[in-house]
Amino acid sequence: MVQFEAPTELITAILGHLYYKDYETGEPNYQDLYVCSLINKAWNNPAQKLLFHFITQQKCRTFSLSLLAHESNSHQLLDMCRHVRILDIGLTIEKNALACTAEELSRLLLYCANLYEIRFNVGLFFSFNGTSIPVPQSGSQSFPLSNTVRALRLYGSSPQSPILYELLELFPNVQYLTVGTEIISDPPPNSLSNLNLYELVLHRNISVDIFDWLLSTSGSSLSILELRDLPNPRMNTTLFRIAPTLRSLRLLHYNPRAAALVRGCVHLEELILMNFPTFLSFPELPSTLEHFGFMNLSSASSDTLIPIIQLTIHLPRLRMITCSNDSRQLPEFVSLQDACLARGIRLITRPKRVWTMEDPLPAKTFPRTRSVSNFLRMHD
Repeated sequence: MVQFEAPTELITAILGHLYYKDYETGEPNYQDLYVCSLINKAWNNPAQKLLFHFITQQKCRTFSLSLLAHESNSHQLLDMCRHVRILDIGLTIEKNALACTAEELSRLLLYCANLYEIRFNVGLFFSFNGTSIPVPQSGSQSFPLSNTVRALRLYGSSPQSPILYELLELFPNVQYLTVGTEIISDPPPNSLSNLNLYELVLHRNISVDIFDWLLSTSGSSLSILELRDLPNPRMNTTLFRIAPTLRSLRLLHYNPRAAALVRGCVHLEELILMNFPTFLSFPELPSTLEHFGFMNLSSASSDTLIPIIQLTIHLPRLRMITCSNDSRQLPEFVSLQDACLARGIRLITRPKRVWTMEDPLPAKTFPRTRSVSNFLRMHD
């Protein structure tokens, strides 16, 4: 009996279609990928690559323990680890079921030599100080394979913890930085930032000194800035210095101060607002804008889409508008559809979510996407 061999392109398309269990977080569908890896040799290699691409926090400690158990079989171990591009890891001082210690982190970084993105959920009092792993220093051999990491996301931790600076020392080539926790610890004395950030995401406000330190060497490289708190007015000097290089600006709150920042972004291609009070008029937006997103409008009588409709008239390069499904309840939604249709602008509605779902990669156009097709762009 002749056995049908599916073409490689078809296998790739099927695996890409079923990859995401949770598109919002990027969590893989481990169960289906594992089943696919058992079909035959043609399916095994591409399925295994995707199976180990992203190790979630729920799987990370188990993965670390499996590395310890298979250290005697280094060939099999390295073959498995070379596919890992993203680690989501909990860090604690003491071992528990869902978090790793500094020693286990060291093992993970040793074997996962092709890491591109690493996400940390850090225990409140964790720091490399007080562990058997030395505080990372430039040129340290404790973590010899950390230079490949380009994206770092930090959540949790104590506001007073120096963990942010320790991690940036450990991963000196980070270009995509998310600080998802409150930070009040000042940068180490007499230290200079060597970061060349492409993207900075701040979930909480930080001090002017920390903000200036993070961006001190990123004035010409920063393309994406996301702020979930209104910045301190004292940050204006740095904000207006970097504004002309920004291609994408995402703001949780919109008010006259935010409008002034938008006006300074003369090369802006994307503007996303989570809370846009429609009684405010837009400033004159940059003519370079290609994607506008808003998420907060509802069916409240005070909400209106008229300011959005006006954008379709005044922005010559606008090609996409993204909004929440709630906007469909507003009386002017049909008029917005008609205005977009007349200009050839794509109008996309989606469930109300916070911000965007995308991979940390350089943007060719906006919005960026989250897709299996992006994986090849994470160094192979």
